[in-house]
Parts: sequence; structure tokens; C-alpha cells
Amino acid sequence: MDYYDFGLISGLADAGVNGVLYTCDETTRPERAVDFHVGFNRIYGGSSRWVRAVRYVRGLCWSLVHARRHGSRLVHFHFFHGSAMELLTVSLARLLGFGVVVTAHDVASFSGDGSLTTARRVYAKAHAVIAHNEVTAKELVEVVGVDASVVSVVPHGSYVDAIKSNADLSQARELLGIEQDARVLLFFGQIKAVKGLDLLIEALPRVIESGADVRLIVAGKVWKDDFSTYHDMISRLSLEGHVRLDIRYIEEDEAELYYIASDLIVLPYRRIYQSGVLLMAMSHAKAVVASDLPGMAEVVTDGVDGYLFRQGDSVDLARVIIRALDDPSSPEVARRGRDLMNEKFGWSRIGLLTRKVYEDVLQQRG
Repeated sequence: MDYYDFGLISGLADAGVNGVLYTCDETTRPERAVDFHVGFNRIYGGSSRWVRAVRYVRGLCWSLVHARRHGSRLVHFHFFHGSAMELLTVSLARLLGFGVVVTAHDVASFSGDGSLTTARRVYAKAHAVIAHNEVTAKELVEVVGVDASVVSVVPHGSYVDAIKSNADLSQARELLGIEQDARVLLFFGQIKAVKGLDLLIEALPRVIESGADVRLIVAGKVWKDDFSTYHDMISRLSLEGHVRLDIRYIEEDEAELYYIASDLIVLPYRRIYQSGVLLMAMSHAKAVVASDLPGMAEVVTDGVDGYLFRQGDSVDLARVIIRALDDPSSPEVARRGRDLMNEKFGWSRIGLLTRKVYEDVLQQRG
């Protein structure tokens, strides 16, 4: 969350909002001056869940009281779940008289934590709820039961300003040990069933048969999935010479090299609300192939700033990958993707949109 938090604080500052970030001791202090407080200590790590929960509540109380004493009128939380902890969080903020804004990063957590009933109670206590796209906003209303009048769509910011590496494609490949002449497809991020890696593996033989000298790089950590299934598929389809598996947590600096070294970033997801990998790829001016899920199609216009395939269809995925690799205008498509990140997904614009949400809340509360 570091880059997201700092990007939002920066965008709010550009919009004239004095934001204060209350965070945990895992957060790396940003280079840009930010009003920054570590209120949450040791909430991650090897301690028991109950011990970490007590530390979280202690940090929450300190942060809210500190913000109240220093004149803050509104708090903005970022939730990935709708569990009892989130309910306690918004309840304490309301008790202390804050206006409460919540960004819903997921509607129903893929981890299965929380319940729909608890999520409804969480969002019912928010004065405003921010969704990153229309599909999330629609599900918040139709599935969770959030009042449509409190829901606003504010996009997730791009990663253009987060790019630090000056390496070019050749240098990145040399550093990562990737063949210079191959056409490199990248599947990046957490590996879980909803990400559709099996579809990409199934599509690969057709791409190879088209004559493309392709290498698929799978880079990321397994999350509640059985990776042996993918190993078996690779072996059954005799793809060992075309697939590189870097199955581990990829540090931020190294992650940039994977994007830079790739020709095409493939996102064969079966289910997603918003994809940081998609925004990161487009921020790097890399061509993307993504499933035509509503959350993806809200960002990518097929053939304009990326490529879309029919979700769940490995044959169509192969067709679109071949199309993207053969498309002479692919560099222009990638450039338009980066332009989109700068224009629609820039943090200054997001700061202005978020400020409008804050102003509406404060006006309603008098």
C-alpha cells in the first residue's frame, strides 16, 4: 500500500488538502515530505492473531485520538475486507465524531474473510464509499446493499511516478538472465485460481505453433493455490523449454526489471475488481493482453491502448497474444496505454476527485 498511500497524499496536496497518513512500522518513509505518523506497531509478524489484533486496536485508538486533537474532521480508511475489525474501526471513528470515507478495494474478499452481513454494517457506517470502477460500485450497491447515493467512483492511481529503474529492455534481460531474442510474455503477481494461469498455459502451445519464439515468465508467490497443477500442465504440454518459473515474492526493485524485460504482459483473470498489475504494465508503456472482464474493459480499449480476449477462453487468448505479438502498431498501443495512465489515472486528478468526496461529506455534516 505504500505507493498508493503516498500517491494519494501527494494528489490531495496538489488539490489543496492537508492529508495526514497514519500507518504501521512496516511502511518505508517517503522521499516527498508527508505528514506521517506510525500509530500501528508490530501488527504483522509471527505473533498470534489475537496479540496482533490488540496491537491494531491500540494503534487505531492512538491514531484517531491524535487526529482528533490536531483538528482533523474526516478520516479515510482503505478496506479489503468487511470483517469485525473493519466494523470496529468505522464505529470508533464515528464515536469520535469524524466524517468517515471508506475506499472499498474489494467487494467480497477473495480470501473469504468477513461476511456479507458484517460488510453491510461496515459500509452503512460510512458517510461516503469510494469504488475504483463502475463494476465495483455496482456490486457495492447490488450485492452489499450500500446506498447508491454515498458511492463515488475514483480510479486507482497509476504507477508512472513510482518507476525508478533506468534499465532498457536489453539491460533488464541481462540482469534477469533472459534470452535477448525471445518474445517474452509475463504473468506477474500473486498466483491464485482466479488469476487464470492455467488458461495462459493452455494457450501457449498455439502461440508457439504460430512460429513465435516465446518465453513465458511466471513471477510471483503462490496464494491459497496448488502450484503442482500448473507444473503438471507444463509437463503434459511439453512446455518446459518455453516457461520460466520464478515462484517467490518479487521485491519491488526487481519487479520493475520483469516489466521492462517483457514484450507483453498477460492478465488472463477470471475474476477481478481492479488490477495493480494492469496499471503497472501500462505505466511502464508495455502492451497488455487482458480478459474482457468489466473491471479490465473499463481501463483497456481493445486495439487502442491494449488487447482484450474473451474471459475463460484459452483459444481466444492464444489468438489475441499472436495478434499482439504480430501487430506492427503494438509499440503505439503501449504508448497510448501510458498516456492513459498519465491523463485519467494521474494522482493529481485523483486528488481532485477525492477532495470532492471529502467536501460533500463535510457539507452534509455541516
